[in-house]
Amino acid sequence: SFEKTKKDRDEVISKLNKLDLINKVFPSEGNFILFEINQFNFNSKNLLDFLLNEYKIFIKDVSTKFKNEKKFYFRVAVREPDENRKLINAISKFSAKIKQ
Repeated sequence: SFEKTKKDRDEVISKLNKLDLINKVFPSEGNFILFEINQFNFNSKNLLDFLLNEYKIFIKDVSTKFKNEKKFYFRVAVREPDENRKLINAISKFSAKIKQ
């Protein structure tokens, strides 16, 4: 239902906002969420490969749509709550990995 999707989306946005790696989560009215990451010691392919290879999660790199070479932009779909938790956990693990 629409209300469930809205609740799930708001929860994903809230959890993404709490991750150190993520610089900004953009407001969303749909079932996709856009977020921004400052470039550190990795490139966008590193995150994409980690999520896909370790967790079988695909997110879309939309960085080329923005004119900012110092940041990466990704789009994720709001899914079922367990899949959303898996995504947040996987991004958190990537963040810990690159800080080592």
